Amino acid sequence: MNKPANNILLATGLSQTEKETEVELKKRGHNCWRCYHRTTVLEVAEKRDAEVIVLGPNLDGDGDLFQTVIIPLWKVGTRIVFLPGAVDMPDTREWVKKLYDLGVYCYVYDLVTAKKIIERIYNPGTPGSIVDGIKKATSDKNMRNQIDKAFDEKEQSGAKKKNGFLQRFAKKSDKPVVKENKKPAIKNVPHVRTGQAEFYKGVTSTGDVAYIEQEIKSLKQACVLIDADPLEASLSSYYGLDPNTWESDWRIGLLAKPFKIGKKVSLFSIMPEQDIDERDIRAMKDIIDASVAQDMRVMLYCTDTKIIKALKQKIEEAS
Repeated sequence: MNKPANNILLATGLSQTEKETEVELKKRGHNCWRCYHRTTVLEVAEKRDAEVIVLGPNLDGDGDLFQTVIIPLWKVGTRIVFLPGAVDMPDTREWVKKLYDLGVYCYVYDLVTAKKIIERIYNPGTPGSIVDGIKKATSDKNMRNQIDKAFDEKEQSGAKKKNGFLQRFAKKSDKPVVKENKKPAIKNVPHVRTGQAEFYKGVTSTGDVAYIEQEIKSLKQACVLIDADPLEASLSSYYGLDPNTWESDWRIGLLAKPFKIGKKVSLFSIMPEQDIDERDIRAMKDIIDASVAQDMRVMLYCTDTKIIKALKQKIEEAS
């Protein structure tokens, strides 16, 4: 583990855990302080020049933690490690949904320990690490069964049971924005690559929307589309999906809930102007492997051959 930023502020409301974390961080040579109330977090963070703040909803105070503390910290670029609670609680899901859109990927789920906090401080999270964290927090089979049961009791409407804990975890109440007009032309794509090529284990890569449309029309099996255009997210826009929604983003791996195009086609999107790192590659591989295992057709869309080559190399290395 690499040593992270030096000045660390603990503002979680978990007194004993904070004490243990503070002692260990100081042993490692960090400057570390504790804050006990929501109203003083910003003041203490500025005074101590805090680079990392460990924050949790149990912190004392009546103010809106998101609006009065988190948003101001986000605006000045302070890194946040957040303690959202237990993975089986609806509040935890809501926290992750809100913070994800701010680019907060560092979470420590219950049961929180000083060791887990320090591990996350030293290892910044990514979109893909959210899934890893949930899986790790629910690694015990009995606990996972209890979590599924809890969600069924809370979310079942009386008609259909919702399947799969990981997909239910980040479910949004609002649906992706779908444009009612004709599909718009793809914009700002200077070189649309035509044709297709073998990508990985029978997966086809293409930069040709016409090819995708043709294949969809002749489909006899379910199909998965992966928008791997990190600059424009142009395939997502083409099919009417708001590219700024994160719930369908393939970088969160098996947690992602694909956007449905008709009955047979599922689209995994990506937010525009995004970097792709090692965890994201593993997340993509998880989706591909799961789809192929279900005998689904998989097509990966990208107009840049250099990105395709880099992705292909990394996917093969991760195999």
